[in-house]
Amino acid sequence: MGIGAGPVPLHAEMTSGSSGTVRSVAQDTTDAMAKVRESIELIRYAQDRPAWDSDAARRSYNMRAWATRASSEICVNRLNRVTLALEVAADGYDHMEKQADDVLRWYRTEKARAVDALGMFLVVFTAVSNLLQVRGYYTDDL
Repeated sequence: MGIGAGPVPLHAEMTSGSSGTVRSVAQDTTDAMAKVRESIELIRYAQDRPAWDSDAARRSYNMRAWATRASSEICVNRLNRVTLALEVAADGYDHMEKQADDVLRWYRTEKARAVDALGMFLVVFTAVSNLLQVRGYYTDDL
């Protein structure tokens, strides 16, 4: 997006998302993590229940149950990482949106004070440059 379009369309593009949507996905991963944790507890109970005819059958069953539990623990760990990443992205978006709003507010204030074409060009250029810098910081943080 060039300077010719001005800061308003750039601001609209930058702030068209919703941190609430990202947070709702983070909540979904938190809920999924809780369900996996519940399942892990059920695996533990399943290991205690059966009565075995042979020691080898019991060991085989417990090894499979242990492997299932270990992979479930890894799943919880990965879901936790996803949740944290989504929360960081949502917080970053909120921060970026506030900064972009501040730049646009400055632009609208200064635009009224511009008395000639050069002054208006400098106001537009500065606003677009600042918005691009804000967007760059947000993109780099992700």
